[in-house]
Amino acid sequence: FSEYHPDVKIVAVEPFLGHKIQGLKNMKESYRPGIFDKSLPDQIMRVHDDEAFRMARLLARKEGLLVGMSSGAGMCCALELAAELDHGMVVTIIPDGGERYLSTPLFTRKNKVTEKKSDLCFFNTLTKKKEAFLSQKEKSVTFYTCGPTAYEPANLSLCRRFIVSDLITRYLECKGYEVNSCMNFTDLDDNTIEGANRAGQSLQEFTGKYIDGFMADIDSLNVKRATNFPKASDHVVDMIEISHQLLHKGFAYEKHGSIYFDISKFKKYGRLSGIDLGKIKLGRTVDLDNYEKDNARDFTLLKRSTLAELKKGIFYETDWGNVRPGWHIECSAMSIN
Repeated sequence: FSEYHPDVKIVAVEPFLGHKIQGLKNMKESYRPGIFDKSLPDQIMRVHDDEAFRMARLLARKEGLLVGMSSGAGMCCALELAAELDHGMVVTIIPDGGERYLSTPLFTRKNKVTEKKSDLCFFNTLTKKKEAFLSQKEKSVTFYTCGPTAYEPANLSLCRRFIVSDLITRYLECKGYEVNSCMNFTDLDDNTIEGANRAGQSLQEFTGKYIDGFMADIDSLNVKRATNFPKASDHVVDMIEISHQLLHKGFAYEKHGSIYFDISKFKKYGRLSGIDLGKIKLGRTVDLDNYEKDNARDFTLLKRSTLAELKKGIFYETDWGNVRPGWHIECSAMSIN
Protein backbone atom coordinates (compact mmCIF):
# COMPACT_ATOMS: atom_id res chain seq x y z
CA PHE A 1 0.00 0.00 0.00
CA SER A 2 2.69 2.47 0.97
CA GLU A 3 4.48 1.96 -2.36
CA TYR A 4 1.44 3.21 -4.30
CA HIS A 5 0.09 5.57 -1.64
CA PRO A 6 2.83 7.28 0.36
CA ASP A 7 0.29 8.63 2.87
CA VAL A 8 -0.80 5.14 3.92
CA LYS A 9 0.67 4.01 7.25
CA ILE A 10 1.00 0.34 8.21
CA VAL A 11 0.41 -0.35 11.91
CA ALA A 12 1.05 -3.78 13.45
CA VAL A 13 -0.41 -5.14 16.69
CA GLU A 14 1.65 -7.03 19.26
CA PRO A 15 0.44 -8.38 22.60
CA PHE A 16 2.33 -8.02 25.87
CA LEU A 17 4.53 -10.74 27.36
CA GLY A 18 2.58 -13.65 28.84
CA HIS A 19 -0.51 -12.84 26.76
CA LYS A 20 -3.44 -15.19 26.07
CA ILE A 21 -4.59 -13.70 22.76
CA GLN A 22 -4.74 -16.56 20.28
CA GLY A 23 -3.51 -15.69 16.77
CA LEU A 24 -1.00 -13.05 17.88
CA LYS A 25 2.65 -13.38 18.90
CA ASN A 26 4.94 -11.46 21.16
CA MET A 27 8.25 -11.53 19.31
CA LYS A 28 10.31 -11.65 22.50
CA GLU A 29 8.78 -14.92 23.69
CA SER A 30 7.89 -16.63 20.38
CA TYR A 31 9.82 -18.12 17.51
CA ARG A 32 10.36 -15.40 14.93
CA PRO A 33 8.72 -16.29 11.57
CA GLY A 34 11.03 -16.02 8.57
CA ILE A 35 8.70 -13.55 6.84
CA PHE A 36 8.67 -11.19 9.82
CA ASP A 37 10.53 -7.88 9.38
CA LYS A 38 9.92 -5.41 12.19
CA SER A 39 11.19 -2.55 10.02
CA LEU A 40 8.27 -2.81 7.60
CA PRO A 41 5.44 -1.54 9.87
CA ASP A 42 5.38 2.21 10.48
CA GLN A 43 4.26 1.55 14.03
CA ILE A 44 3.79 -1.39 16.40
CA MET A 45 1.02 -0.98 18.96
CA ARG A 46 0.52 -3.03 22.14
CA VAL A 47 -2.79 -4.29 23.48
CA HIS A 48 -3.83 -5.91 26.77
CA ASP A 49 -5.72 -9.21 26.83
CA ASP A 50 -8.80 -7.86 28.60
CA GLU A 51 -9.15 -5.01 26.09
CA ALA A 52 -8.95 -7.42 23.14
CA PHE A 53 -11.49 -9.82 24.67
CA ARG A 54 -13.87 -7.01 25.58
CA MET A 55 -13.71 -5.61 22.03
CA ALA A 56 -14.45 -9.03 20.48
CA ARG A 57 -17.56 -9.34 22.65
CA LEU A 58 -18.56 -5.76 21.90
CA LEU A 59 -18.35 -6.34 18.14
CA ALA A 60 -20.60 -9.39 18.47
CA ARG A 61 -23.12 -7.63 20.69
CA LYS A 62 -23.25 -4.21 19.01
CA GLU A 63 -22.28 -4.86 15.39
CA GLY A 64 -23.27 -8.48 14.88
CA LEU A 65 -19.70 -9.39 13.91
CA LEU A 66 -18.51 -12.72 15.31
CA VAL A 67 -14.74 -12.21 15.38
CA GLY A 68 -11.86 -13.79 17.26
CA MET A 69 -9.35 -12.63 19.84
CA SER A 70 -6.75 -11.18 17.48
CA SER A 71 -9.47 -9.32 15.57
CA GLY A 72 -10.61 -7.78 18.84
CA ALA A 73 -7.03 -6.72 19.51
CA GLY A 74 -6.75 -5.14 16.06
CA MET A 75 -9.99 -3.19 16.50
CA CYS A 76 -8.81 -1.86 19.88
CA CYS A 77 -5.73 -0.36 18.24
CA ALA A 78 -7.76 0.93 15.29
CA LEU A 79 -10.10 2.86 17.59
CA GLU A 80 -7.14 4.28 19.48
CA LEU A 81 -5.63 5.51 16.21
CA ALA A 82 -8.94 6.92 14.99
CA ALA A 83 -9.23 8.99 18.15
CA GLU A 84 -5.96 10.73 17.25
CA LEU A 85 -6.95 11.61 13.64
CA ASP A 86 -8.55 14.86 12.55
CA HIS A 87 -9.41 13.37 9.16
CA GLY A 88 -8.70 10.26 7.12
CA MET A 89 -9.68 6.60 7.29
CA VAL A 90 -8.60 3.62 9.36
CA VAL A 91 -8.89 0.16 7.78
CA THR A 92 -8.75 -2.84 10.10
CA ILE A 93 -7.92 -6.32 8.86
CA ILE A 94 -10.02 -8.97 10.64
CA PRO A 95 -7.71 -12.01 10.68
CA ASP A 96 -9.92 -14.56 12.45
CA GLY A 97 -13.57 -15.42 12.97
CA GLY A 98 -15.23 -16.15 16.28
CA GLU A 99 -16.70 -19.59 15.57
CA ARG A 100 -13.67 -21.38 16.99
CA TYR A 101 -14.09 -19.52 20.28
CA LEU A 102 -17.74 -20.35 20.95
CA SER A 103 -16.79 -23.08 23.42
CA THR A 104 -14.21 -20.91 25.19
CA PRO A 105 -14.62 -18.33 27.99
CA LEU A 106 -14.35 -15.55 25.37
CA PHE A 107 -18.10 -15.63 24.79
CA THR A 108 -19.17 -17.03 28.16
CA ARG A 109 -20.55 -14.57 30.65
CA LYS A 110 -18.97 -15.08 34.05
CA ASN A 111 -22.03 -14.94 36.23
CA LYS A 112 -22.34 -17.21 39.27
CA VAL A 113 -26.11 -17.16 39.11
CA THR A 114 -26.06 -18.14 35.43
CA GLU A 115 -23.54 -20.90 36.03
CA LYS A 116 -25.69 -22.46 38.74
CA LYS A 117 -29.03 -22.01 37.05
CA SER A 118 -30.80 -25.22 36.20
CA ASP A 119 -33.32 -25.79 33.42
CA LEU A 120 -35.30 -28.01 35.81
CA CYS A 121 -37.68 -26.16 38.11
CA PHE A 122 -39.88 -27.38 40.94
CA PHE A 123 -42.72 -25.70 42.79
CA ASN A 124 -41.40 -24.89 46.27
CA THR A 125 -44.22 -25.50 48.74
CA LEU A 126 -42.54 -23.24 51.29
CA THR A 127 -42.04 -20.19 49.04
CA LYS A 128 -45.13 -20.92 46.89
CA LYS A 129 -43.27 -20.39 43.62
CA LYS A 130 -41.29 -22.28 40.98
CA GLU A 131 -37.56 -22.36 41.63
CA ALA A 132 -34.56 -23.73 39.74
CA PHE A 133 -33.39 -27.09 41.04
CA LEU A 134 -29.92 -27.11 42.58
CA SER A 135 -28.63 -30.39 43.99
CA GLN A 136 -27.01 -30.31 47.43
CA LYS A 137 -24.33 -32.68 46.19
CA GLU A 138 -22.84 -32.14 42.75
CA LYS A 139 -24.33 -34.58 40.24
CA SER A 140 -25.99 -36.60 42.99
CA VAL A 141 -29.68 -36.60 43.90
CA THR A 142 -31.72 -38.45 46.51
CA PHE A 143 -35.35 -38.60 45.43
CA TYR A 144 -38.08 -39.81 47.81
CA THR A 145 -41.62 -40.54 46.62
CA CYS A 146 -44.48 -41.19 49.03
CA GLY A 147 -45.69 -44.56 47.84
CA PRO A 148 -48.96 -46.50 48.18
CA THR A 149 -50.66 -48.02 51.20
CA ALA A 150 -50.91 -51.79 50.81
CA TYR A 151 -54.62 -52.37 51.40
CA GLU A 152 -56.18 -51.91 47.94
CA PRO A 153 -55.13 -52.28 44.28
CA ALA A 154 -53.50 -49.43 42.39
CA ASN A 155 -55.82 -46.83 40.85
CA LEU A 156 -55.17 -44.23 38.14
CA SER A 157 -53.98 -41.66 40.68
CA LEU A 158 -51.35 -44.05 42.00
CA CYS A 159 -50.28 -45.04 38.48
CA ARG A 160 -49.80 -41.36 37.71
CA ARG A 161 -47.56 -41.09 40.78
CA PHE A 162 -45.46 -44.01 39.50
CA ILE A 163 -45.07 -42.39 36.09
CA VAL A 164 -44.32 -38.86 37.31
CA SER A 165 -41.62 -40.06 39.71
CA ASP A 166 -40.15 -42.18 36.91
CA LEU A 167 -40.17 -39.21 34.54
CA ILE A 168 -38.31 -37.03 37.03
CA THR A 169 -35.78 -39.78 37.76
CA ARG A 170 -35.09 -40.44 34.07
CA TYR A 171 -34.73 -36.74 33.31
CA LEU A 172 -32.23 -36.25 36.14
CA GLU A 173 -30.25 -39.26 34.94
CA CYS A 174 -30.33 -37.88 31.40
CA LYS A 175 -28.80 -34.68 32.78
CA GLY A 176 -25.92 -36.65 34.26
CA TYR A 177 -27.11 -37.00 37.85
CA GLU A 178 -26.69 -40.18 39.87
CA VAL A 179 -30.16 -40.71 41.34
CA ASN A 180 -30.84 -42.65 44.53
CA SER A 181 -34.61 -43.01 44.23
CA CYS A 182 -36.85 -44.35 46.99
CA MET A 183 -40.57 -45.14 47.07
CA ASN A 184 -42.06 -46.45 50.29
CA PHE A 185 -44.81 -48.98 50.88
CA THR A 186 -47.06 -48.34 53.88
CA ASP A 187 -47.75 -51.79 55.28
CA LEU A 188 -48.56 -50.82 58.88
CA ASP A 189 -51.45 -48.43 59.59
CA ASP A 190 -55.17 -48.32 60.39
CA ASN A 191 -56.25 -49.30 56.86
CA THR A 192 -53.88 -52.25 56.49
CA ILE A 193 -54.71 -53.61 59.96
CA GLU A 194 -58.45 -53.28 59.33
CA GLY A 195 -58.12 -54.90 55.90
CA ALA A 196 -56.15 -57.83 57.30
CA ASN A 197 -58.80 -58.37 59.98
CA ARG A 198 -61.61 -58.44 57.41
CA ALA A 199 -59.67 -60.83 55.18
CA GLY A 200 -58.80 -63.10 58.08
CA GLN A 201 -55.12 -62.90 57.17
CA SER A 202 -51.95 -61.89 58.93
CA LEU A 203 -50.83 -58.32 58.31
CA GLN A 204 -47.75 -59.48 56.40
CA GLU A 205 -49.74 -61.85 54.18
CA PHE A 206 -52.43 -59.25 53.49
CA THR A 207 -50.07 -56.40 52.60
CA GLY A 208 -47.63 -58.66 50.75
CA LYS A 209 -50.07 -59.48 47.95
CA TYR A 210 -50.77 -55.79 47.33
CA ILE A 211 -47.07 -54.92 47.34
CA ASP A 212 -46.48 -57.68 44.77
CA GLY A 213 -49.31 -56.18 42.73
CA PHE A 214 -47.76 -52.71 42.89
CA MET A 215 -44.44 -54.06 41.62
CA ALA A 216 -46.21 -55.84 38.76
CA ASP A 217 -48.01 -52.59 37.88
CA ILE A 218 -44.72 -50.70 37.89
CA ASP A 219 -43.23 -53.20 35.45
CA SER A 220 -46.36 -53.18 33.25
CA LEU A 221 -46.13 -49.39 32.96
CA ASN A 222 -42.48 -49.72 31.91
CA VAL A 223 -41.55 -47.62 34.92
CA LYS A 224 -37.95 -47.94 36.01
CA ARG A 225 -37.78 -49.51 39.45
CA ALA A 226 -36.63 -47.26 42.27
CA THR A 227 -33.29 -47.86 43.94
CA ASN A 228 -35.06 -48.80 47.16
CA PHE A 229 -38.61 -49.71 48.20
CA PRO A 230 -38.61 -49.30 52.01
CA LYS A 231 -41.53 -50.68 54.01
CA ALA A 232 -42.90 -48.90 57.06
CA SER A 233 -42.71 -52.08 59.13
CA ASP A 234 -38.94 -52.24 58.59
CA HIS A 235 -38.34 -48.79 60.11
CA VAL A 236 -40.35 -48.86 63.34
CA VAL A 237 -37.16 -48.62 65.42
CA ASP A 238 -36.37 -45.34 63.65
CA MET A 239 -39.89 -44.06 64.35
CA ILE A 240 -39.54 -44.85 68.05
CA GLU A 241 -36.17 -43.07 68.16
CA ILE A 242 -37.63 -39.96 66.50
CA SER A 243 -40.43 -39.96 69.08
CA HIS A 244 -37.84 -40.13 71.87
CA GLN A 245 -36.04 -37.12 70.39
CA LEU A 246 -39.25 -35.09 70.03
CA LEU A 247 -40.21 -35.85 73.63
CA HIS A 248 -36.76 -34.83 74.83
CA LYS A 249 -36.98 -31.52 72.94
CA GLY A 250 -40.45 -30.77 74.27
CA PHE A 251 -42.30 -31.11 70.96
CA ALA A 252 -44.22 -34.24 71.98
CA TYR A 253 -45.95 -35.67 75.04
CA GLU A 254 -47.18 -39.02 76.33
CA LYS A 255 -50.76 -39.67 77.31
CA HIS A 256 -52.23 -43.04 78.29
CA GLY A 257 -49.51 -44.95 76.50
CA SER A 258 -49.64 -42.98 73.23
CA ILE A 259 -47.25 -40.30 72.00
CA TYR A 260 -48.58 -37.11 70.41
CA PHE A 261 -46.93 -34.20 68.62
CA ASP A 262 -47.76 -30.87 70.30
CA ILE A 263 -48.23 -28.43 67.42
CA SER A 264 -48.46 -25.48 69.83
CA LYS A 265 -44.74 -25.93 70.55
CA PHE A 266 -43.80 -25.62 66.88
CA LYS A 267 -44.59 -22.06 65.82
CA LYS A 268 -43.96 -22.70 62.12
CA TYR A 269 -46.47 -25.55 61.93
CA GLY A 270 -48.73 -25.20 58.90
CA ARG A 271 -46.33 -23.20 56.72
CA LEU A 272 -45.98 -26.01 54.17
CA SER A 273 -49.58 -27.22 54.11
CA GLY A 274 -51.11 -23.76 54.45
CA ILE A 275 -53.52 -25.18 57.01
CA ASP A 276 -55.60 -22.75 59.07
CA LEU A 277 -55.47 -24.11 62.61
CA GLY A 278 -58.49 -22.02 63.53
CA LYS A 279 -60.68 -24.07 61.17
CA ILE A 280 -60.02 -27.35 62.93
CA LYS A 281 -63.29 -27.86 64.83
CA LEU A 282 -63.29 -29.98 67.95
CA GLY A 283 -65.43 -33.07 67.61
CA ARG A 284 -66.05 -32.52 63.88
CA THR A 285 -62.74 -32.38 62.05
CA VAL A 286 -61.23 -34.78 64.60
CA ASP A 287 -62.98 -37.73 66.24
CA LEU A 288 -62.26 -37.07 69.90
CA ASP A 289 -63.69 -40.40 71.05
CA ASN A 290 -60.68 -42.27 69.63
CA TYR A 291 -58.03 -40.01 71.15
CA GLU A 292 -56.88 -38.76 74.54
CA LYS A 293 -54.95 -35.76 73.27
CA ASP A 294 -54.38 -32.49 75.11
CA ASN A 295 -55.48 -30.67 71.98
CA ALA A 296 -57.55 -31.96 69.06
CA ARG A 297 -55.07 -30.32 66.68
CA ASP A 298 -52.20 -32.52 67.88
CA PHE A 299 -51.44 -35.66 65.87
CA THR A 300 -50.37 -39.16 66.83
CA LEU A 301 -46.78 -40.34 66.59
CA LEU A 302 -47.14 -43.70 68.35
CA LYS A 303 -50.48 -45.33 69.21
CA ARG A 304 -51.09 -47.63 72.13
CA SER A 305 -51.89 -51.02 70.63
CA THR A 306 -55.42 -52.30 71.10
CA LEU A 307 -56.23 -55.65 72.68
CA ALA A 308 -56.99 -57.12 69.24
CA GLU A 309 -53.64 -55.89 67.92
CA LEU A 310 -51.84 -57.35 70.93
CA LYS A 311 -53.41 -60.74 70.24
CA LYS A 312 -52.21 -60.61 66.62
CA GLY A 313 -48.71 -59.52 67.62
CA ILE A 314 -49.07 -56.04 66.09
CA PHE A 315 -47.16 -54.12 68.74
CA TYR A 316 -43.67 -52.91 69.64
CA GLU A 317 -42.32 -52.75 73.18
CA THR A 318 -41.20 -49.28 74.30
CA ASP A 319 -40.67 -47.25 77.47
CA TRP A 320 -44.30 -46.17 77.21
CA GLY A 321 -45.77 -49.63 76.72
CA ASN A 322 -46.80 -51.63 73.65
CA VAL A 323 -47.39 -49.32 70.70
CA ARG A 324 -47.48 -49.15 66.92
CA PRO A 325 -46.57 -46.15 64.76
CA GLY A 326 -49.07 -43.59 63.55
CA TRP A 327 -49.36 -42.71 59.87
CA HIS A 328 -47.73 -39.26 60.18
CA ILE A 329 -44.34 -40.38 61.43
CA GLU A 330 -43.81 -43.20 58.94
CA CYS A 331 -42.74 -41.26 55.84
CA SER A 332 -40.69 -38.90 58.03
CA ALA A 333 -38.62 -41.78 59.38
CA MET A 334 -38.20 -43.49 56.01
CA SER A 335 -37.26 -40.30 54.15
CA ILE A 336 -34.59 -39.46 56.74
CA ASN A 337 -32.95 -42.82 56.10
